[in-house]
Amino acid sequence: KFATQSLLTDLLPVMDNIERAIDAANQAGDGSGLLQGFQMVHHLLLEVLQKHDCPRIGAVGDLFDPIVHEAIAEESSDEYEKGVVTRVNLFGYKLHDRVIRPAQVVVSSGPAT
Repeated sequence: KFATQSLLTDLLPVMDNIERAIDAANQAGDGSGLLQGFQMVHHLLLEVLQKHDCPRIGAVGDLFDPIVHEAIAEESSDEYEKGVVTRVNLFGYKLHDRVIRPAQVVVSSGPAT
């Protein structure tokens, strides 16, 4: 059941770098085929991880869960209640029911006073 954990763990930094490249190209306003190519590879890699029961953890709006999240910062937010994820710095992943990397997230401290 967990035989692929080592391989999947090694693939996660590849996924991180693909996501950084996509974000950088989006910020630069680069509408080239290179951006589309990275997006296609990213989508395919996400599908492969899902196929092998390695879903992504962490989404804005999720309630903070210390089992699957690692809080790296806290910020005030008028949009999100206290204890809700406001930003995901690095997505986490599970293999079946085991967390192989927690999501690094920023958590709301509630509205600014």
